[in-house]
Amino acid sequence: MSEEITPESTPDENEPVAAESVDESVPVESKAAEAESIEDEDEAEIDSDSDLSPELLEELEALAAKVEASVNAEASAAEAEDSSPEKLLSERTADLQRVQAEYANYKKRVDRDRALARQAGIEAVIVSLLPVLDSVEAAREHEELVGGFKLVADEIEKVSAKYGLEIYGAVGEVFG
Repeated sequence: MSEEITPESTPDENEPVAAESVDESVPVESKAAEAESIEDEDEAEIDSDSDLSPELLEELEALAAKVEASVNAEASAAEAEDSSPEKLLSERTADLQRVQAEYANYKKRVDRDRALARQAGIEAVIVSLLPVLDSVEAAREHEELVGGFKLVADEIEKVSAKYGLEIYGAVGEVFG
């Protein structure tokens, strides 16, 4: 704040003062805090600058009060604007739609994961049964399956076929 205030540079109360560009992306609370810190710095400079006239000090204090009132008015306007029923309704509707979409995605993901887990379980059981099925097939070729063993072997083959295991090709047939 090395800039000196001269009577020519002091704005007249009747003249409109050009507003500095306001960054609306900064919350009003931070603007108020910034204004207070600037005011504190200005007061410290005013106290250290004893060469300022009393009229100028009064004018500076009046300007500081106007800035503080403006910041407070912006804060209360922002609070009033944030609590308007239409805005609250649109925010809640958007939140509800977002939660509903998240739930639908969650449900799809859980269903997909369940199906994958089920398929992995079936594969693990069928792969474990392959040596048993090979032994049953070898016993059948030697005509060693009789009575109850034949019924159990048939049932195992039926259940494995139900879960997607298919017998294809014959002995000696080229694989490919």
